[in-house]
Amino acid sequence: MQPKVHLWTLWSAVRASLAMAQLTFRLLCMAGAVVARSGNASQYQLDQWLKKLRVKGQDPKTHPPDPGQINVSRPSFATAPSICRFATADEYPIRSPMVVADYIISQTAGKSYVEVGTRQGDLFKCIQPYTRHAFAIEMEQNYCHALRRRGIQVACSTFETVADKLLLPVQVFFWFVWPPELSEGWIRRLWSLPRAVGETATVLVGFDGHIPEDMRFLPLLVAHYGGTVERIFFDEGGTVTSRTIPSYAHPQMWRPGRWGVIHVAKFELGAPQLKPLPAPLDVQMKLAIHTHVRTPWGWESHGWKAGEYVRA
Repeated sequence: MQPKVHLWTLWSAVRASLAMAQLTFRLLCMAGAVVARSGNASQYQLDQWLKKLRVKGQDPKTHPPDPGQINVSRPSFATAPSICRFATADEYPIRSPMVVADYIISQTAGKSYVEVGTRQGDLFKCIQPYTRHAFAIEMEQNYCHALRRRGIQVACSTFETVADKLLLPVQVFFWFVWPPELSEGWIRRLWSLPRAVGETATVLVGFDGHIPEDMRFLPLLVAHYGGTVERIFFDEGGTVTSRTIPSYAHPQMWRPGRWGVIHVAKFELGAPQLKPLPAPLDVQMKLAIHTHVRTPWGWESHGWKAGEYVRA
């Protein structure tokens, strides 16, 4: 004879189960939130936590993660540091921010990669180990010598004179060029390469949010050639005024500090292309990005020199 189950007992059991499920959900959300604030930790730490519990035969419902074991050194409003942990040869804005390398790694891991105009190769040095094959293109001879001293394979020439046979196998390209309209000619060349059917290439072009010409040309290029944009926030330091580094009061190369946003335009090329190569952008539209940009205003003309006290 089966024992009778009272409705009240059954309801109590259901309530207890619901409460446990709610608690589990809250714990997982808390863990996810902590990890999301922890810079480079991301989903990896949650996966490691779950793996350890499975090895120990423990239930995630009753063993929430210890916040002390998760990296919470970065508050949610701060940018994350780059995974490139070595002394760089250059500083921003001579080179791109190092976190740009983190993004490029996500696009080029296990693929062939070319960086155009790499200077002394700081980004390249970080990206290269993650690629299947990589080389740089650098037209400045001094930089070419520096790259070779760092063990970086480099073609010492302009992009326009590099042979097609070297570019055809490349799956990911990156450059950050001035003036920005040079990018159109380079994209058109890569678009027109005689790839085999099914072969693809990704072109990544950097634009600095501090540079008005970059921000003017970015939407023109992306809209015309069917690209997308990724925003990369960075902070490599800054100060109010300085003789040696970019500052709020005295920018260098238009940058008021070693912080900002790099906008990466992304173009997917293939064979066959999804659409025919568009006509080139109107020349007058491209020239317009350089009009009414700079003014002669600056604190120096008002008596406040870089790195000095404000005049009382």
